[in-house]
Formats: sequence, structure tokens, C-alpha cells
Amino acid sequence: MASEEVLVVRASRGWEVHCHGGAAAAAAVLDDLVHLGAECRSAAAWDAGGAPTVAAEAIALLTDIDAPRPARILCRQLAGQLDGELTGIAALMARGDGVAAAQRADRLRRASRVGLRLAEPWRVVVTGPVNVGKSSLVNALAGHARSLVSPLPGTTRDVIETHLVLAGWSVVLVDTAGLRAAGDRASGATERAGIARAVAATGAADLVIRVE
Repeated sequence: MASEEVLVVRASRGWEVHCHGGAAAAAAVLDDLVHLGAECRSAAAWDAGGAPTVAAEAIALLTDIDAPRPARILCRQLAGQLDGELTGIAALMARGDGVAAAQRADRLRRASRVGLRLAEPWRVVVTGPVNVGKSSLVNALAGHARSLVSPLPGTTRDVIETHLVLAGWSVVLVDTAGLRAAGDRASGATERAGIARAVAATGAADLVIRVE
């Protein structure tokens, strides 16, 4: 077997390894290094320069943020806000002040729902009976004609998503097929499928706006 050579360059913060063969060869070299004890990190985590995990994750998320309020929160995390909260809770527990520690931890827990929406947008689903103006509302919030509007009932037959920024937050606004009252049968299989998807979207929503 012919021998293969790699180029190794010593950098200020580590080593750079350059090899032939494209992505597959580079992945094989990486696997060998991990097997020998190296830690595999993302480019964003490496750029964090040894920062705590929270700060490294904040840097990675900031590259994809498209709304100002999550960006401001992530910048505070980068500055150590969450680490400071955890340190404060630990200090209260060390002093034996379990009540204050529990109260502070509960505030942090209640804020976690917002934290989950730093990387993923809020899902707002518009639902209601057929032909009541759901699509008109979606178009008004979006600022353009995202959904088809018609005086005929049952025009919307599928889930239509619109990504926008509202009040500084990234939001996915979801238009759905109109729901039929009990005894009012759908016009066909397509509408029934649309109603089923509307019900599923409602179950996965952060906020449901019902138009009557």
C-alpha cells in the first residue's frame, strides 16, 4: 500500500492537520483523532475560544438569529447572565437559604419557555370555522397576500406558514383550513385532510388565535 502524507501546522491555539482525499479522508482522520482522545467541536464553539458551554452555544445561535429580542438575550448569555444566576442559586444553597434558592430557581424555570424560543420561532396558529376571515387576518399581519382569499367557503385546504418578525420575535404564522361544525360535512377528502392538519397544527402551537 502506498504511504500517505499529511501536512501538520502548529498554530497558536493548537494544531492544523491538512490531508488529501476530500471530505471522506478528512472525516477518517478526525475519527482517528477522536479515538485517541481529541474532542470534536463545532466551528462556532472553537471560535468561542474556551468560553463556557452557554457562551459557546450563544455564539452559535447568534449566527442564525433574525430577530432583535432573541439576539439581545443571547448577548446577555454571552456576557454570563445564566452562569451568574446559577452561581447565585448555588451560593444561596451553600448558605442554607433553601427558600430563596428555590424562589430564584423557580423564576429561572419559568423563563425557560422563552429560552426555548431563542433558536426556534414561536408558532402562532390561526384557526376557526370556514369563511370567517382567517386568511385575511394572516395576510394583514404578514403585510402581503400570503394566503388566497375568496368568498367561497373552504378556500384554504392546507397549512400555510409565513415566517415574520412580530414585536421583535421570530414568529411562524400558520393559516389553517376552516373547521366544520358538528353535522356539517366536509366537501371531500382534500378538505378533510386539511382539517386534520389544522387540528394537528393547533396542538403544536405556542399560541392559537381563534377567529369567529
